[in-house]
Amino acid sequence: MRVVGGDLRYRMGSPESEKNRDADEGPQHEVAFARRFALAETETTVAQYLACVEEKACDEPEWRQAGSKYHYQTGTDTYYRDKDAHLSDRPISGVSWHNAQQYVRWLSGKGQGKYELPSEAMWEYAARGGSPGRWYFGDDESRLAEHAWYGNNAGGKLHAVGTTQRKEHPWGLRDMHGNVWEWVADCWHDNYNGAPGDGRVWEGGDCGRRVLRGGSWNNNAGDARSALRYRNAPDYRFNSAGFRPSRMLP
Repeated sequence: MRVVGGDLRYRMGSPESEKNRDADEGPQHEVAFARRFALAETETTVAQYLACVEEKACDEPEWRQAGSKYHYQTGTDTYYRDKDAHLSDRPISGVSWHNAQQYVRWLSGKGQGKYELPSEAMWEYAARGGSPGRWYFGDDESRLAEHAWYGNNAGGKLHAVGTTQRKEHPWGLRDMHGNVWEWVADCWHDNYNGAPGDGRVWEGGDCGRRVLRGGSWNNNAGDARSALRYRNAPDYRFNSAGFRPSRMLP
């Protein structure tokens, strides 16, 4: 886990002038957290998630589910296998929002604190690393390939976590942009009107869809921006979505 730094205040969302901006990224609004928190340094790996599966606390990912056409050894569809989704150091994929919740509950039972999926506000604050730009390193799209595995450099595959060329996030986080989308806790809202100002999980809205952030190995640069928002059904599983845990600090 990496403690998220800064002064615990920021402007969430993107200005109307930001390149590739979507309307659901506004209006920009102030968020102030009451407590410091930590995020996992990397996205949860295959090895980490399968430890939960072995203890029967988490469901199998889609690519290991018995009888699935996507099974990485016996399936007829190579949807996951071709992406190296089964390799132990890759971020877990083929897991739903519900599966991510299973994992953080299991992790919390290990006696080292309470773990949860981060709120959307927590995730964006951490991704920005104090920067108001499109990414934590600023606005220069030509630098993104040094900091993220995304559509232009990932070669159509998942990559081992934490292996980008540059590791310059000010709080030591890896893969906040690209590799896999990350499930966060919040229900979907079409914009930030009425969003809480304290960074808590935003319920209400459309809880039949949950928020994902960060972009993935098969997305363009605009989709890997700190402010970009995506959503899907909480039981949906696909080969470009995973998660990382968070933990509030005393």
